[in-house]
Amino acid sequence: MEQKDGWKAISILIDSGASDSVAPAGTFPGVPIYETTASKGNLFYTAAGGHIIRNEGMCRPIIRTTDGNGYVMSFQVAGVSKALGAVSRIAGAGNRVIFDDPNTVGSCIQNKRTGKCTPLRQHNGVYYLDAWVRWGWP
Repeated sequence: MEQKDGWKAISILIDSGASDSVAPAGTFPGVPIYETTASKGNLFYTAAGGHIIRNEGMCRPIIRTTDGNGYVMSFQVAGVSKALGAVSRIAGAGNRVIFDDPNTVGSCIQNKRTGKCTPLRQHNGVYYLDAWVRWGWP
């Protein structure tokens, strides 16, 4: 895992089937995990394989995308294997997610207000948002 000047490289899998953006505990070192109504109420997710995963809270890391833009992104914390960015949450935040052939137009998350596109990387048929994550909270 690449690290540089307090930032850690991360690839967030963009998932059209996820109901929430979710990451495993420890994905964002030093970023606090907050107890939420969902974690207090023992909210559970059903994984693609059918097993149950408990919501452990929420974190809001600072991320910087490869095109240089900075954001605070909300993730539910749960026992998943990697960070997942839910298309429904990304779209609900004023964006559209465009999946296209990487050899032509390419894929991106487009801000509906500004039109700016943040590139997505396709690898083995799966789309990723490559970013840098700030260690800890400012």
